[in-house]
Amino acid sequence: MDVNEKYLQLLVEREGYSFNLGLTISFEELVIKIIKTNNLRLIKSLPFLIYNSSPPWDKYPDKRTFNLAKCVDLAKKYNVIDEINAILFISIEICKRKGIENAVIKVIQEFKFPAELKRLFFGKANKKLIEKYKDIYLTFEEYFNEFETQQRIYREKLRVDPLSELELKKKTEFNYALNTLFKPKQVEIIKKVINRQPLKRYEYNKYSSVIKKRLKAVSLLNGNVDGILSSKPVLE
Repeated sequence: MDVNEKYLQLLVEREGYSFNLGLTISFEELVIKIIKTNNLRLIKSLPFLIYNSSPPWDKYPDKRTFNLAKCVDLAKKYNVIDEINAILFISIEICKRKGIENAVIKVIQEFKFPAELKRLFFGKANKKLIEKYKDIYLTFEEYFNEFETQQRIYREKLRVDPLSELELKKKTEFNYALNTLFKPKQVEIIKKVINRQPLKRYEYNKYSSVIKKRLKAVSLLNGNVDGILSSKPVLE
């Protein structure tokens, strides 16, 4: 996860904590990397970033980009499991207060959190408990207010005009499709081709031998996918 803090900050600010950040690392790695910066300004963005990682809720009610099991495994690997527990807990509590839910939140709700987190954010936390979570510790209200601010900014962005909203939706759905079908590095190569950026030799070879063939296969499926999805599978 060799991504520096400044780059992370630029990504987060540029995209307004949007669903797809065009990353060469996975979304779960992004979450862990942000926690590892110890930068509370970036860490404060995580509840909205996680909530907003779900693809368009009306079109993909059962889909999500956030893989909870993968995130927990990475948190254990990089020794930030306490911190990720706290961030996930805060994300759930914010959504409870606001009365909102999506595919990502539904999955996280099934997770069992340490009982001490309720005391940390809603009870009388002692110095020892605060010290344990010092790298991510802010009050619940600080996290909640940041979520509200970013949600408002995101909605304002959508309200600019109908065409902008449509373009943003198309971009979101396009990025979701790419990230479902291709590995992160392959997505990066595809975006280079779209933007007419020169490819390195190994990228050119990968595009010619693997990516282009898969894109052609997807193109051949076009028009038949709706029919496939409308057919209900039958279990033996």
